[in-house]
Amino acid sequence: MNALEMPAFRCGKCLAGPYRSREQANDCCTCTECGIEKDARSSFCKPCWQKRDAAREAKAFAAATKIPLAEYGHSHVYAEGHGDEGYLDVDSIDDEWADGVGRPEYVWGCSDQDTPTFDLRDEIANRLSDEYHERVVESVLDGGDEVERAQALITQAMQRGHGFMEDQSVAVLLSGIDEVAP
Repeated sequence: MNALEMPAFRCGKCLAGPYRSREQANDCCTCTECGIEKDARSSFCKPCWQKRDAAREAKAFAAATKIPLAEYGHSHVYAEGHGDEGYLDVDSIDDEWADGVGRPEYVWGCSDQDTPTFDLRDEIANRLSDEYHERVVESVLDGGDEVERAQALITQAMQRGHGFMEDQSVAVLLSGIDEVAP
């Protein structure tokens, strides 16, 4: 083979690399926003990440529909670092900030996720068709009402999987509308 010698560089601080240029290696542990030293696993230092997050949050808040908590019609809200992975039952908001300390002016709304589905007939057909003759598959699927009864139980169980997710198009105000500023 015709081997090529290629220069490679590593960061002198964290030894990450290889980099194609000395400049890339030297910039490895430097924040791309402000130029101060940072953690090697990130492009930005912590203060710059916080500024970027705050700017992103303010932009999302400015664009969001603001709804007072009393008029919010969903069962859950989202508040980073609170509740169950950020999700709070609306009825537990007062308990979450019972002492009043750290209570935000707003939290994000939530939107419903579709209920998960599972088609037992398709799963059986897919599983059996790889290893068995199609008559075996047909006899399992058409042999009685067991598959339909099992599908009904699965569908019933899947209804409990109804979920929701953070929706930054809705800001749920925990204080008066005139008091809120991101």
